[in-house]
Amino acid sequence: ADEVGAPWEAVVAGAESAEAGAPLRAVAARWRLFATALEAEDASAAKEHAEAALQLAGAALPASHPAVVGSVCRLGCAMGEVGDAISAEGLYRSAIDDLEACSHSLAGGGG
Repeated sequence: ADEVGAPWEAVVAGAESAEAGAPLRAVAARWRLFATALEAEDASAAKEHAEAALQLAGAALPASHPAVVGSVCRLGCAMGEVGDAISAEGLYRSAIDDLEACSHSLAGGGG
């Protein structure tokens, strides 16, 4: 469970202030709950925690932030593991779109 929240803990550590880090700590906590639920084979609870984590993350960081994109991929992987291939595919496509938008922005393509 710790490894799932670890990328978010790194983002929290880079926050400019404790106040700025608070929503990011909530994201990390939700990812830890996600991992715990997944380990307990409770796919419904895992999906609920992951969706809440992504919603919190989206409010705190741009969709193209590496931690957000990685989290979308992580949820896609988990949904695939529990047999929800349709959700998994949608999540993977979303992550790819976000990565492509980020690469265009970095290449000077505007976004």
